Amino acid sequence: QLRRRAAALPDDMADGVQAWDVPFLSQRELDASFGHELAQAPRYFALQNCLDGLTLICRELFGLRFQEVPLGPDEAWATHVRKLQVQEED
Repeated sequence: QLRRRAAALPDDMADGVQAWDVPFLSQRELDASFGHELAQAPRYFALQNCLDGLTLICRELFGLRFQEVPLGPDEAWATHVRKLQVQEED
């Protein structure tokens, strides 16, 4: 299976895979392995659900909490960007 995948590399990678090729090849492998299933993942991993889970894990394991703070001028590149401050619990 590895030989088949190596043979399918683009011509410009014939001399070997470089560090900057890894993201491209990783995405290609994910698409080939999971395809349609991977496209459905965002339905199950809504941002707020992930943040809630991460917050719980960080609080329970490390005694950390997140607090949303206002963005400064020119800190956001999109309207949905949020800034969180990490604090140790008392």
